[in-house]
Amino acid sequence: MALIKCPECGREVSNTAYNCPSCNYAIKKPKRGIFGIIFKILFLVFNIFMLVWMISLFLIDTGAPADDSTVKGVGAVMLIMIWVFLGLPLGLLSYITRAKKS
Repeated sequence: MALIKCPECGREVSNTAYNCPSCNYAIKKPKRGIFGIIFKILFLVFNIFMLVWMISLFLIDTGAPADDSTVKGVGAVMLIMIWVFLGLPLGLLSYITRAKKS
């Protein structure tokens, strides 16, 4: 364990400390582990994919004969259900594996 100087107040602080004990300056930032990075990327990619899919649902003609609004409404409800049931677990895993101070 080495001692380093705090850039803010100049007091000597352990190199393993996250904050200076006297001025609370952030010496180092906690980092996500590999699973945290994977879950965060999966969560972001999934939400972007679902957003593009939802937008395309309303912009692309489905080719339904008469009642196009009903088809789009049912499709939107199904898409939202997929979004909720797959997005919530991914979001929770991303939150659980976030960077924490030890």
